[in-house]
Parts: sequence; structure tokens; C-alpha cells
Amino acid sequence: MASITRNKSGSYRIQVCVGRTLEGKQIMKSKSFKYDPTKTEKQNNKAAEEFARKFEDACINGTAATSSAKFQEVAAKYFIDYAPKRLKSWTINTYKSYEPVANKAFGYKPICDIRTTDIQSFINNLCEDGMSKRKEIDPKTGKKKHKNLSAKTVYNYFAYVSSVFKYAVMQGIVYTNPCKGVVLPSKKNKEVEVYSLAEVQKLLDLLQDEPFNRRMVFILAIYCGMRRGEIYGLEWPDIDFRNNTITISRTSLHTAKRGTYTDEPKTEKSKRCIKVADNVMQVLKDYHRWLIETRFMMGAHWQAGDRLFINKEGFPENPNNIENWWIRFCKRTGFRYIKFHSFRHFNATQLIANGTDIKTVSSSLGHSNINTTMDIYAHSIAEQQARAAQALSDVIGIDIATAKRA
Repeated sequence: MASITRNKSGSYRIQVCVGRTLEGKQIMKSKSFKYDPTKTEKQNNKAAEEFARKFEDACINGTAATSSAKFQEVAAKYFIDYAPKRLKSWTINTYKSYEPVANKAFGYKPICDIRTTDIQSFINNLCEDGMSKRKEIDPKTGKKKHKNLSAKTVYNYFAYVSSVFKYAVMQGIVYTNPCKGVVLPSKKNKEVEVYSLAEVQKLLDLLQDEPFNRRMVFILAIYCGMRRGEIYGLEWPDIDFRNNTITISRTSLHTAKRGTYTDEPKTEKSKRCIKVADNVMQVLKDYHRWLIETRFMMGAHWQAGDRLFINKEGFPENPNNIENWWIRFCKRTGFRYIKFHSFRHFNATQLIANGTDIKTVSSSLGHSNINTTMDIYAHSIAEQQARAAQALSDVIGIDIATAKRA
């Protein structure tokens, strides 16, 4: 809010706060408004208020913010003061990996001088060919080349930059977030790759000869559609053998810096209680007995804990291990390889194919909203709708193409 004061000469002094330094000190911008002796006191006061309003609007919407703090300096404070209180550990780690790229683009610039056009240029550059560090084989030349960043990754970069500006606005360092108005690449819904029912049945047979703890992970993924981190975050009190339910209230993650650690589930809706089939609960009981026997074998070396999946000492196992084991298993057995996460997709597509309504599927998977489920499984939903339409036609049983017209 602009402040208006009257000086000894009768003129008005208008002051507006246009930002703050990193230390929190206000940066003020001022302007004078002359008193008009041909007008009344009331008219002059009203004119001064109108002038102050326009001056304030110009400060907020223009280039008035004059903080000298550079983007990279604000980003550094963002990771100290804001991110640990507002973001999940996994998101912070992801954003940290984006920090050098954003700093290279405009980290050296005063944050108040960064415009929407600068952010747009940054996004456009990320969309150019070969921006990913990962490589793939070029089908034309047969040589390795850098891959393109996915639309999702570009969105994540944008989310990081926008989050830093949101923090800067909250701190009064800038007035507006220049990320508003940036045009992002369109997300193309890539059809998910899923195993067939026959393949999963064959896999379950092959897994009979594998270690019980590995087989149990796949059973939970296939029958319950749980995320990998959710499976490895399970503890025995989460398993209700009387009511055949599993409660998902945590996730297990692993990074090189932190090692294996526990975090909140991906979204609030990811915290859920799911019904489980009798045969799965029976396998869980058998697995529990197997785990107790394993504990006795380890003796004093065993660390007490409630996790279902643990390492040789009894500590929570690195959830990344299962993907590495899965790759080796497929090479060893000749089984077709798709990422471990595909079993979650298998679970969802089978539920849809067997007539489960989308709201129930979404709730079972722990999606944040039903639109997420509909976007990911649009193809499966369309197939189910086609079957439903044909079923209705078969029930009615009248050939409307040849029916007589009145």
C-alpha cells in the first residue's frame, strides 16, 4: 500500500515498497505530487490518492522492483528456508538437480530483471533436440545421440523455476511471478506398455523358484497395484489379516546422499486402505512365517524392525534393488522386460477390463484425482466402453439397420 505524506511546501510525497533485499530490508521508491492551489483541500487529497494508486500499479506491474539479489542467490535461500518446509525430500532432490541448468540460463541476473520472455527462452531451449544427458541409438545413423527431454521433464524444470519465484514473491523480493504466461510444450499421452494376462501368469509360475522376498514384491505389485516405494514402505502393523486389508501410509526411497529413508506417500490420496484377495493374504501369512524363521537364523546380528522387506541385517532394503534384480531375472530367463512399474499398469488395466468403475480404480491406485486415471488408461477405458456398447446391443437384439419404418 502506497504511503502519502504532506511536506512543508504543501506537496505530497508518495512512497511504495518495490521489494526487499535478501536480508529483508524494504526497497522504497518515491515520487512527488504537487499541490494545486486552484483546487480545494479535498480535491487535492483525492487527486493525490489517485496519483498514488497509479504510481503503485506502475511499480507492481512495471520494472520498479530494484532488488540486486541474483536468481541463484534467491534459489540458494529457497533451498534453505522454503523447500525443506514445503516440499518432499524426493522433490527437493529433483529440483537440486535442475538448479545448475537454471543458474546457467539466468542465475547471474538480478531476479527482478528476469522477464516472462527470459523464462520462455529457457523453456524453448529445453525443448530443443538432444538436451538430455541420456543417449539413444539413432535409427538413421546407428550412432548414439543425446535424447530429447520429455514434456514431463520440461514441466518439472518450469515448476522448479516458478517455485523459486513464488518464494521470492512471498519474501517481497519481487512483486510478480514472470512464469505466468509462459507457453509450455503439449503433453502427449504415451500409451503405457503392459504385460498381457498370459505373460503375468507365466511369470508367477517362474517366480515359484525364486527367493520368497522377491516373489512377494511381485505378488503385491500385480495383485494390489502398489508403487515400488509403497511396497517397500510396508510394515507388519499395516497388514490386517482379519479384515484382509493393507494400509498404505508411507513410502521408502533411496538416494546416493541419504541412503534408504522413509517419506510421506506421493500425494495425500496415496494414503489409502485397500482390500486384498484371500490368496494374497495367505501368501503374506506364509511370508511372515518365513521372515520369522530367517530372523532366528540370523540370531544376534538381526536388527529388530517391522518392515516387510529388509536386508540381511534386518534394516529396510533399498527399494531400487528390485529393478536391478528384475533386469537380471529377465536376462536369465528370457522373459520380456518392461520396467517394474508396469505391474501397477497391469493391475489397473485388468481392473478396468473386468468392469471395475474408474472411481474405484483411481482410489485403489491412490491417484490424486480421477482425471489422472482416465488420462493414463484412456485406451483401456475406450475398449471397455466399446465392449459395454456391444453388450447392450446384444441384449436388445434388434437389427436396427433393417427394422421397418413406420
